[in-house]
Amino acid sequence: MGRVSVENDQGVETFRDSLVNWLPRFWPVLGMRFANRVEKHFASYVHEHGLPDVIHVHAMLPAGFAGMRLAKKYNIPMVVSEHSSAYARGKVSALGLRGAGILSEFASARFAVGSRFATDLEHRLSQKQGYWSVMHNQVDHSFLETEMQPIGIGKYRIFHASSLDQNKNVMLLLQAFERGFGGDPKVELVIGGEGNQRACLEAFVISKGIQGQVKFLGRLTRKEISEQMMQADLFALSSTTETFGVVLVEALASGRPVVATDCGGPSDIVNAGNGYLVPVGDIDAYSAALKQAYQQRANFDPIVLRQECNERFGAAALVQKWRDIYQKVSKNHGADQ
Repeated sequence: MGRVSVENDQGVETFRDSLVNWLPRFWPVLGMRFANRVEKHFASYVHEHGLPDVIHVHAMLPAGFAGMRLAKKYNIPMVVSEHSSAYARGKVSALGLRGAGILSEFASARFAVGSRFATDLEHRLSQKQGYWSVMHNQVDHSFLETEMQPIGIGKYRIFHASSLDQNKNVMLLLQAFERGFGGDPKVELVIGGEGNQRACLEAFVISKGIQGQVKFLGRLTRKEISEQMMQADLFALSSTTETFGVVLVEALASGRPVVATDCGGPSDIVNAGNGYLVPVGDIDAYSAALKQAYQQRANFDPIVLRQECNERFGAAALVQKWRDIYQKVSKNHGADQ
């Protein structure tokens, strides 16, 4: 059993707990254990604050099992917003998909964090077109408050941050960088993060003789990522699959343009005014986009990039939408009783 902590997370009393999953992907058992644990903490919350108006589940597996139990027990509507890329990557078992289908159909409203992801969920869960709505992730306000720097002053720096795993496909970025800028001392690539691909990536850098242009920073805190964004001129994402791409909106909020693979979520974020979208796995296209971003660096205004990001993904754009949704499902739920 994990050690329980209670903290104030941006004004919300938050219970944090953990459990060991002895049966990976056996969702009925994990869901039951998770629901038991959550129900105990929920009772403590209700004792202090009373019943909430809505149960909001941010990942159906396994949190949806707890959400559905609480919603039934206390007669409260449940809303689902799904983020997990496991569905898009085909990592959810048939049993998991069946459970997710039941949970999403129980919910009063359901949202995917990206347009393409919503369509994918409908396909995988055998649901009709338009069954899932779209609600993008909100950018952390701290990225909108950093001091912005001009783009392209001095050495040009490309920044990337992720878990260095197969899905993030940082090898594509390295190959494209080497093809476009190898041997050019005016351009450098900085990579933040840890993962099982790091050794392979470092070996590639050495084999191509570009270790003087590429830096691996290791695991970074949110604050350190923000600091690196401010020092960069461009953020690059090279994933195979993303349901959204929070790091892209963090870059835009920092006033940095982006280059990203067209791997799902980025198609809702990247446009001609803030960066470049390239086919997944296409080294030539990715290299060309990096070079074009470098050549046209003077055309990107950090103030404009931040303003557009705030208008689309800031609190003012999304918080009121969620309030309206909560009010609607609460009203409709009461009317159905």
